[in-house]
Amino acid sequence: IVNVHDQMLGVRITHEEVREILSEFGPEFDIVGRLTANRSKISPSMKNTIVQCCQLVMVSDREVVKPEQNRVQQIGLALGFDQTEIEDLVASAGL
Repeated sequence: IVNVHDQMLGVRITHEEVREILSEFGPEFDIVGRLTANRSKISPSMKNTIVQCCQLVMVSDREVVKPEQNRVQQIGLALGFDQTEIEDLVASAGL
């Protein structure tokens, strides 16, 4: 996550900062719902970055599984992208 954050946003964060951020994401956390509810507050470039970061995190373990692919799709849709736009963002994620 540290490397993806640095690569995608150009901002280096510490492992401790990652742990603090992730502490909010328990089993009850609804990323799709939160993104859908806040879609209008997120800039277009940040929406692109979110989908691309999700793709990079998904492939970071060099294993692509259908549930992870589905989650990237759900996140893209929650941000207001259509299927073609999501595919384009995934393809341009710098892989």
